[in-house]
Amino acid sequence: LATSSTAGLGSHGDVLRQIEEASKSRPAELAVLLSHLLRGTTPPFWGGYYLQRIVPRLAAAGVDVSGIIEEALRLGHAGAVEWAKAPIPADDPDA
Repeated sequence: LATSSTAGLGSHGDVLRQIEEASKSRPAELAVLLSHLLRGTTPPFWGGYYLQRIVPRLAAAGVDVSGIIEEALRLGHAGAVEWAKAPIPADDPDA
């Protein structure tokens, strides 16, 4: 239902922080939702900090993050290619 219509993220929203908190449960579904939201997002996009924290957790759970990385690159986050290889952030309780 959430991906059946066009959607995107605002430049300065709080949705990514909430997705980061929820990414421990249902990582595959969250990756699909996040990829969909990023596809509908237009620059400028300032959520790279949260994506940089979310992507390693999703990748560690075995989720395909290529769509998220592709959209992050389109939105101007050149370092996104490295996010899937990064460890889960040290301040994360699951690190």
